[in-house]
Amino acid sequence: MAVQYLPITIDDLQEVTRIYMEHLNGGDFIEEHIKEGIESKDFVGFKAVDQGRMIGILTGRQGMDFTYPHPELEERIHKRYQKDNLYTPDSLYVEPEYRGEDISRQLGKHVVQKIYEKGYSKMLTELWIYPDGKVPAEATVREWGPVVYQEDIPLFYKDGYQYGIECPICGAKCTCGARILVVEISEEFVREGDNNE
Repeated sequence: MAVQYLPITIDDLQEVTRIYMEHLNGGDFIEEHIKEGIESKDFVGFKAVDQGRMIGILTGRQGMDFTYPHPELEERIHKRYQKDNLYTPDSLYVEPEYRGEDISRQLGKHVVQKIYEKGYSKMLTELWIYPDGKVPAEATVREWGPVVYQEDIPLFYKDGYQYGIECPICGAKCTCGARILVVEISEEFVREGDNNE
């Protein structure tokens, strides 16, 4: 059976929450944060499903949306892109046994196409820089279009515990950094997504 790529709905709340808690950011507020996102009129999210099992997700939110507030960074980006309508893909996860099988690329095609159809031309991404220096989702994100802004911020999540966030890698005292990218959506990548329909 082929992997299916389907829009995420409110019926997926529990499973998406589980993925966040186990593999992305954990915390008491996560389920409410995800629910709020899914119910938003500009929400875009897709799931990859294999034989009834959710094996990957990619979701996003309108505007600038970091894991927790970073006012100085937000101000720098706002000044630079104040005339642009930004969209923030905020979660990309694929189960380990499915990595390397084009799942994240296909999720990206579906999500980026929908974001583009909603009138957005630029996406803001916050990518983990693990303590060992790896940036897991970077290759996927760079396929979406040219990077027009990049900033690496060491210890980006160090204050996450103050917001009730726990890193699945480091725990409460996170030492991960973040690579902030603004990507201009590639029309060529969007057209590739059209071929998936």
